[in-house]
Amino acid sequence: MVLPILTIALGTGGCLVTASTYEGKTREADSLRDALASANKERTILEERFSAIQKQVADEKEANAALASRNREQMEELKKANEELESAVRNYEGTRITREELISELLE
Repeated sequence: MVLPILTIALGTGGCLVTASTYEGKTREADSLRDALASANKERTILEERFSAIQKQVADEKEANAALASRNREQMEELKKANEELESAVRNYEGTRITREELISELLE
């Protein structure tokens, strides 16, 4: 009879936990659970902000592409207008007359 009691005593000796140790570990687990919940909530908020910023960046890239396209079109129009102006200047450059000649032509 001593042998089974001794076996039970030795076998369960490591399983005994004091109430204060158990309560301490319970409080630690509760605080860790609260910290984890807080971290998850903060992560969710940061993910939402990140998504919003990604969308904003994508919209700005799209707007920049549209502005770059518009800028290219306007530069092409400006180049054509400058070429037309240069052509007009070359055409009329040889036909310049002095003020006196203009007046005499108008009087005739």
